Amino acid sequence: MTGNKVLTASDVDPILQEFSNSLTNKNVSAEIAQEICKQLKKELIGTQTASFTTIQQTIQEALVESIEQLLTPKRNIDILKEAVSAQKKGQVYSMVFIGVNGVKINFSCQNCLLFEEQR
Repeated sequence: MTGNKVLTASDVDPILQEFSNSLTNKNVSAEIAQEICKQLKKELIGTQTASFTTIQQTIQEALVESIEQLLTPKRNIDILKEAVSAQKKGQVYSMVFIGVNGVKINFSCQNCLLFEEQR
């Protein structure tokens, strides 16, 4: 069915279950996968799909939006300042790079270069 449908649990459950399985197959913990799907379901139930849009497309758009919100920093972080501050305190400063293969490597190399230049 496409367009202008008010979503119910029976509409979204099979798609979210498939998505949850996909996440766990990609090494995301089952607990996290279920929590993501629970939040998506809560957001989607009662919403209406746009004209000429399938239920799957609507869920996919909601998922992209949810992930963008999750990964968007809530504050600006000055990596150099925080790393220097940790070093002065004798602490280790750790960073985690999340992204598509290749992008993470390039980004981590750029950060290494930045730190090397500031030495």
